[in-house]
Amino acid sequence: MRATYIANKFTKILLCAATLLAVATSCRHGATAGAPQGDSADLQTFDLTDIENAGELIAVTLSGPETYYTYRGQEMGLQYLLAEHFTKSLGLGLRMEIAHDTTELVNMLLQAKADLIACPLPRKTIEKLRLIPAAPQGKGRKAWAVRPTSPQLASALITWWNPSLPDDIMKETALPTNEKVSPTPVIRSGYVPRVKGQLSPYDSHFKTYAAKAGLDWRLLAAIAWQESAFDPTARSWAGARGLMQIMPATGARLGLTPEQLNEPEASIRGASAYLKQLYADFSDIGSPMERIKFALAAYNGGPGHVRDAIRLAAKNKAPTQSWDRVAPFVLRLSEPRFYQDPVVRNGYMIGRETHDYVYAVMSHWRNFSGLAGGGLPATPDLHTTPERATKKNRFTRRDASLSPDDSVFQIN
Repeated sequence: MRATYIANKFTKILLCAATLLAVATSCRHGATAGAPQGDSADLQTFDLTDIENAGELIAVTLSGPETYYTYRGQEMGLQYLLAEHFTKSLGLGLRMEIAHDTTELVNMLLQAKADLIACPLPRKTIEKLRLIPAAPQGKGRKAWAVRPTSPQLASALITWWNPSLPDDIMKETALPTNEKVSPTPVIRSGYVPRVKGQLSPYDSHFKTYAAKAGLDWRLLAAIAWQESAFDPTARSWAGARGLMQIMPATGARLGLTPEQLNEPEASIRGASAYLKQLYADFSDIGSPMERIKFALAAYNGGPGHVRDAIRLAAKNKAPTQSWDRVAPFVLRLSEPRFYQDPVVRNGYMIGRETHDYVYAVMSHWRNFSGLAGGGLPATPDLHTTPERATKKNRFTRRDASLSPDDSVFQIN
């Protein structure tokens, strides 16, 4: 294990974090930190040769839309992609760690918890800390940094770096910002049901796998409509594929091959299993109807980010059993002062997409229920915030298993 290797390699650690001055909590607003005290020679060398022996490089950065974040389990962000490009050029694996602020960023490097700061810091700060600058950015005014005892790593970074890399990577990936992403699907197919009660060409698959998972088949149809407009060849900017827009990494965990992601039956089978799992993961949400909203949010934005929003809601004394009360904190996870909050474990997320996604799918579900027969239990207006919480005891727990007897999962 990497931790064991480092423990054997390092017999002394330079303890200098206490002398660092307070610094800005964003790469884009980086300030200076105090220079470390003590002799850096006390830190035994852990350089590129040792990293190659360990098999992976550990990079630390700040969470944010321009640095590093996760979307549906996929790692993204320019600084992450640059670090990945570098490690791939050396045939190494990459592990990203997130710091809450610049002080922690530098501290992790000096304590050998990371090999590289993959976040542009002002050169003056790097020089004051007696670190080695590498991968210059911002017209050379900022750079990544490594320890002074890692000259091999610094040399490899200097050899690899090309000023055109950031622009080339941005062109290749077309990473969006929070403002550019809209969950509203572009209708690519002209499919119009010709049979009364039919929603799509894949209704039989929805019914088969929804029944096995204890779901309403019209809910799966609503997700498919929102995700791909019933287009099994759809592919998103992030790499999600198929009718249910499953990411390759998620598909692998669900037992789906990359080829199966574009097969309607396999995609529906995987999505129903995943939604069932997410519903169970939110067993602390007492109301079945509310729990399905949290599960939908997790389907779109990832369960870790949804849990972060719940923790933010609790910290701000907002009810955590109501999606309408937690949803505003999903939006706020796009703001630095919220995604850098100590209770947030997964950093930045594209909050607007997940926020709107839940309401859109719920709206489609209600409409499909009218078209295909049956109906949902009465619920408040999905786009309003109730005057008071509907659950006084937010610690109420229910059986996490799905059951056709739950009022939210009426199977026709």
